[in-house]
Amino acid sequence: MNDGERQEWSQHYDKLQWAVIAIASAGVGALVAASFNPVNNNQLWPEISGLALIILGVAYVASFRVFRAHLHQAIEDKQLSAFLNDPGKAKWFKQWNLFVASFLVVDIVFVYRLTEKGHYPCIVGWILFLAMIFILGAIWWKGVPEKKANNATDNTRP
Repeated sequence: MNDGERQEWSQHYDKLQWAVIAIASAGVGALVAASFNPVNNNQLWPEISGLALIILGVAYVASFRVFRAHLHQAIEDKQLSAFLNDPGKAKWFKQWNLFVASFLVVDIVFVYRLTEKGHYPCIVGWILFLAMIFILGAIWWKGVPEKKANNATDNTRP
């Protein structure tokens, strides 16, 4: 595969990644609305489905990021590789970190609503919240591409 083909495949997986983000965000938004709907006050399915969709959506995006990073690491043109790895030269707010953090915030809402609706003790909510932090943290870590020794780009794990 040459650099042009790698760039095309990278763009293809970028589009798939954004499609997954759009679908997951719309689904999570609909489940938040369902969670606060008075009709569902005694039902836990919106919160449980929301937590599952958050994990699934973030995992899919992480897999696309890792695959794209493998494509970028094989690009011979170092300027093109550096641009594709970090087009905005972001120093503080990497999109990946903000993406996972935004879903973590919604996760807090789901856990709160789940414990509130389920009449569970507060400790159950904390355990569930910590479990979700661990799961999302593991997915976040897997979604940060590793830097190869021979690659001069700045796409490393934090």
